[in-house]
Amino acid sequence: MSTRFLIALLCITLSTAFAAAQTADQFEPFITHWEGRKHWATHGSAGIGHNTTRDAFHLYYTDPEIEQIYRTDYATAIVAVRSEIRDFDSLPDDAKLVCLSVEWGVGWTGFREFRVFRRCISAHQYKMAAAALMDSRWASQVSPKRLEDHVNRLCDLEK
Repeated sequence: MSTRFLIALLCITLSTAFAAAQTADQFEPFITHWEGRKHWATHGSAGIGHNTTRDAFHLYYTDPEIEQIYRTDYATAIVAVRSEIRDFDSLPDDAKLVCLSVEWGVGWTGFREFRVFRRCISAHQYKMAAAALMDSRWASQVSPKRLEDHVNRLCDLEK
């Protein structure tokens, strides 16, 4: 391989990593608002909505540990939504936030079950995607304010 090719590949890799880091930094306050930030592992979660095992109960997580857990969880979430929603990166920011928030709550396997929602998001039919969210089991598992926020964000994309 030529040196020019390797330099170009390195630049693309670094710019992609930087863009992902920017997105992670943008998503963190949004998801923290809904999930909270817990230093103590209780009730099956810690950090920013991170699921913990039974053995992790009553452990204390420092800010750097919470940040590392968040970055790992975000990397998993972004891979999941990119694999399940065609052209995820070209979606409007609010659609990305909602998709990541839903995946954050249900995980990759659960996110795959949102077939109608994912199909509507891919087709840029945001009001239909909002209706699919309201009709899901997830809607009864999150706070009414979170559901309302997500539905409004999607519906506002079609105004």
